[in-house]
Order: sequence, then structure tokens, then C-alpha cells
Amino acid sequence: MENEEINQRLAEWAGFYLGDIKITYRYWHDKREPCLLCPDGSVSYGMFGRGTVPDFTESLDVCFKWLVPKLVSVDILYGKIDAATVALALKHGQFFSATAETVALAFCRSIEKLIDEGG
Repeated sequence: MENEEINQRLAEWAGFYLGDIKITYRYWHDKREPCLLCPDGSVSYGMFGRGTVPDFTESLDVCFKWLVPKLVSVDILYGKIDAATVALALKHGQFFSATAETVALAFCRSIEKLIDEGG
């Protein structure tokens, strides 16, 4: 449950939002369908017409696709012993770090700390 909340919060921060689009059916009238609108202008559909936010906490690739462009400048330092640690050092001197079971989750928690500070 915690990861779902982190994913939702990061999606909103990255620019994802719920919306709807007009779909014209061949023999029927126009219909508005709910969807998730992505920061790049694409549309995501999920089960029952609702889009699902990317799973940031499970994939570092997804983090780099959607979250890193939102950061002005980032140095990512991580090491793994028993857990993953990610540290974000931003250009203006702020520093955020987190430790988690995976690098992706640690990266997400670091960005969550940045959001908490108003970033």
C-alpha cells in the first residue's frame, strides 16, 4: 500500500493527471472515456477505462523516463550492501537521501523528500 501511495504522489508531481478524451465510435455517438494523461501528452488506459500510473517504485527505467526530466540537475549516488541507498544532490545545494530494499524505491523516497521540502 505504501508503494501505491508513493507512485501516486510521484505521478502527480511529474505531471500525470486524470482526464477524459472524446472517442467516436463507428456506429454510435461520441463518448467521453476516463484516462490518465501523461506529461508527454500521451494517454494511458487501464482496466475499465482508467489509466494506471507507472510503477516508479519497481523500475529505475520508469523513474528515469518520467521523474528525472522534472529534476533540474541530479547526481545519483547509490550503493548496495543489504539495502539500496540513493542520494540526490541538486544544483542549488540541497541533498536528499533514502535507503530501501531496491534502488528504484530508494530513488522514489529521495524524490518524495524533495517534494516535502517544496521541490
